[in-house]
Amino acid sequence: MGITLLLINFSEIILPSGVRIVKDQTNLNSQIAVGLEINPDVTLMNKALELFNKKGYNYLYLRDADSLQQLKKFVRLLLKDSLFKKEDSKLHHNLIRLALLKFKGNISPIINITVGITGNVDENYIADLFSIIPDSAISNLTDYYTLKPIQGNHIYFGEENFIANISPSPGDIEFIPFLLCLQILKNRGFDIDYSLESAPSPFLIYIKEKNIESLFIKPEKEEIKKGLSQIKNWIKKEVNESNYSKMLIQITMIGEGEDIFFNWMKRLEYITQKQIIMVWNRFLIDGFISSGTAEFIDAILNVFPEAEVIE
Repeated sequence: MGITLLLINFSEIILPSGVRIVKDQTNLNSQIAVGLEINPDVTLMNKALELFNKKGYNYLYLRDADSLQQLKKFVRLLLKDSLFKKEDSKLHHNLIRLALLKFKGNISPIINITVGITGNVDENYIADLFSIIPDSAISNLTDYYTLKPIQGNHIYFGEENFIANISPSPGDIEFIPFLLCLQILKNRGFDIDYSLESAPSPFLIYIKEKNIESLFIKPEKEEIKKGLSQIKNWIKKEVNESNYSKMLIQITMIGEGEDIFFNWMKRLEYITQKQIIMVWNRFLIDGFISSGTAEFIDAILNVFPEAEVIE
């Protein structure tokens, strides 16, 4: 059937296809959640739109995963190759392809599938259901999880105006200051795509306004104070997530222990403005990758004349 790992409070079955089934051994509520990480150059087919909730940049959760009928429908459509379609791999907004410089569009749309289960849900039954998914359905890209932040200012011509980079890992000392920086940018009115579940993850900051200078203004004390409060409230919400099977998926995908959110809360108490500015510089000032129209690129070059423009 697959490899079974017994961990402190939960077990994990890894099927030959790469599907991961994680079960909490202590939680009594019966729940099932299914999470999928998909390649950025993939879009959902119309028949798949109603099946998923989107979280962040490239992560999906199967709706009503507790329903056996829904689980079977998902597996059936996946086997029929009826859920996803590839976009033109030449589009420059595929940050993963640009970062690794080797994604040519010849891989599966799905990077991973993780199933979280709790209570008296039978993991053997779930494993049998998902075992019919072939190896070819999941790319299992190990390089994806070793992505490092890009240093230097790199610009590509594309169809969307954005600034982007790769996030730090959730265990890094930079991670909480990084989340705070993203929150400050959200408060300034920028739309951001980012998936906590698959960190280290690409993040994209979309630019709608012609004047991009406000993107690079370093955070002020009042902005930091407001952002800290918002991040604290977000962590509290995550800790109180009623669907613990989704929490299991998060814990598994970000590779940290069950107390990760409490550790983040402790780190928040000791964040300094100096730390925030260092992270701000590393991800936005000293390193970014961008894609956009000719007008947008001209605007970027006015701010960073030393930026490398790649045709």
